Amino acid sequence: HLGKVAFIEENTNYFAGGFMGIVRVNKNAKSKYIYQLLNSLLRQTIRDIGTGSNINNLSGIINEVKIPLPPIDIQQKIVSEIEVLEAKEKKAKEEVEKLKFNISSSMVNLKFKEINLGSISDFKNGLNYSRNSLGELINIVGVSDFQNRFSPDVASLEKIQIDGNLSDDYLLKTNDILVVRSNGSANLVGRFLFIDNLKTKTSFSGFTIRIRIENENINSKFICHYLKTDFVRNKIITDSSGSNIKSLNQTLLSNIKIPLPPLSEQQKLVSEIEKIEEQIKALETEISEIPKQKEAVLKK
Repeated sequence: HLGKVAFIEENTNYFAGGFMGIVRVNKNAKSKYIYQLLNSLLRQTIRDIGTGSNINNLSGIINEVKIPLPPIDIQQKIVSEIEVLEAKEKKAKEEVEKLKFNISSSMVNLKFKEINLGSISDFKNGLNYSRNSLGELINIVGVSDFQNRFSPDVASLEKIQIDGNLSDDYLLKTNDILVVRSNGSANLVGRFLFIDNLKTKTSFSGFTIRIRIENENINSKFICHYLKTDFVRNKIITDSSGSNIKSLNQTLLSNIKIPLPPLSEQQKLVSEIEKIEEQIKALETEISEIPKQKEAVLKK
């Protein structure tokens, strides 16, 4: 966290903690302008000058950092332009959350007869392997590939060698679903991932479980969208006492209840969700460009 900054909008009764420092500017500078510099253009510079054998710290070195200081009216103009970008970013993020909520609502509010996931699925725990193995070279989907994705980034999958050759039951197929069964971070347990458009031999790590839908009248994408809702995740990772479960098993997964509409309705819901996801993707691209646009304003 070295080099992170926060801007205090108004006077408070709080004190800065022992691992923090206060920067208070003089009359020749706008405090918000300096904040924006420290939070973008100069952030890495400040991190790089941190020193310390056990804990990095800035000490008085930060006083020597050189900053561009235009006239006060130009500083204010820069701040105003950045605030416009921040308002745009905030609006886009709010819209993303609204669209994600719409996806979740469309799945959670389904009123159809429920079935157990185990009645339509085959389960398989993932592949355990050693870094010292010298057999077949394959792609592997691991816990790090889940993040907040619906499907893995196939191009960035890790390649591993296994003992011997990969057996068919460890081979991922298009329309499979993966779930994180255990991890050091409880936040990742219970996340689902849809397998789509695999072009090379790919397996899945021992920290995951593969779910394969075995019914031609069921759309696997529909099932995955339902499983990815907070409603389902909160149910499977929380025990009766309210504590977080640190690992899942096939029995827990088998007992997940899913409202199952006719296939045509499943396909319609998936199509509607994919349209919403395109909107989300466009907004997230817009959001990702904001930091670069801020830096461009500061460099004027």
